Amino acid sequence: MDKVEIKQLENSEVEIIVEVPAEEFEKNRAKALKTLGAHVEIPGFRKGHVPSDVLVRHIGEGTLLEEMAEHTVNQWYPKVVIEKKIQAIGQPSITITKLAAGNPLGFKAKTAVVPEVTLPDYKKIGEEIQKEPGEEIVVTDDEVEKAIQQIRENFARHASQGHEHEDGAADEGALLGPDGTPIQSEEKQKKQLPELTDEWVKKLGKFESVEDFKNKIRENLKEEKRTREREKRRAKLVEKLLDESSTTLPELLIAHEQDRMLAQFKDHIALAGMQPDEYFKKSGKKEEDVKTEMRAEAERKVKTQLILAKIAEAEKITVPESEIEKEAVRLREYYRGAPEENIRSYVENILTNEKLFGMLLGDEVKGVDKDELTTRSSSQEQKSTDTQIG
Repeated sequence: MDKVEIKQLENSEVEIIVEVPAEEFEKNRAKALKTLGAHVEIPGFRKGHVPSDVLVRHIGEGTLLEEMAEHTVNQWYPKVVIEKKIQAIGQPSITITKLAAGNPLGFKAKTAVVPEVTLPDYKKIGEEIQKEPGEEIVVTDDEVEKAIQQIRENFARHASQGHEHEDGAADEGALLGPDGTPIQSEEKQKKQLPELTDEWVKKLGKFESVEDFKNKIRENLKEEKRTREREKRRAKLVEKLLDESSTTLPELLIAHEQDRMLAQFKDHIALAGMQPDEYFKKSGKKEEDVKTEMRAEAERKVKTQLILAKIAEAEKITVPESEIEKEAVRLREYYRGAPEENIRSYVENILTNEKLFGMLLGDEVKGVDKDELTTRSSSQEQKSTDTQIG
């Protein structure tokens, strides 16, 4: 491939300088016209059926060239990376350097590459953690009773919130909550607690009796404690790996992770009922301030995933396509708007790490928790286990 220059940069990054021949650039004119024509409405023509000369006059030659450039870069960047054997990770930063009709297209792509990672004896670390005494998994009768009491109180609360007169009005003189439903006094709620009977527990789910209900509550509480214990071991393993490993952190990956964390932060603000702009205004902070505060955690996450990816590569840990698809099907149902590439990349990364932790700590390999799926649209990581941060 002619006219390709590779410059090594600091922080495990490279700059790829490419000049695409004019004839290759021109090949994307038809594709660009089709893409633009599908979204442009011109009076007297059906969308998608506008003659090329009319469309160009309407949108301008500059817009057409920009669309041609996007198609060309999307074709040539992956080709260059493969042919030059560049171990690129993350989304590249693209800059168009030459753009004119009938001339070669020039662009620069700045991207992070897989850095060298010096690993400790990770198997020994895992064995040492496995030998450490863990918390005994015991669920007391008192814990079971407290859990059941909470379920009964929640049931009574929902029942009281739905209590209205036949004409739909709340009790006269009742104190109303933010959503307009009457707030019941604690004493009244206690009076409304459902009696713990076989009939009542059967309404909650597939429980045969009160005793069966209690046994399943106990087992659920045990599983919660097992999960917490497993997470403690994993956190300890990660901390030791971070302390005893060394690598260069690509600045692009850190920036992408900060973008992802910021997008997730905004989502949480929105779920709390506040617009992100309103939050920043009231807090007196700017987005860049928040991103700066997130940098240390972003660096930690990037380094963690680079280390885990290196171990997975060394141990040849892979995930069958059938397993990825099985989990991806579940997540698509909950995140219909999420890009397919992001879902599959996320699933592959999570399942790879599950197998890795299973190997090092003897943990049971779990599936993907739908609630852990995080927003990735801001950073648009490529499908690679090296780039799945978080």
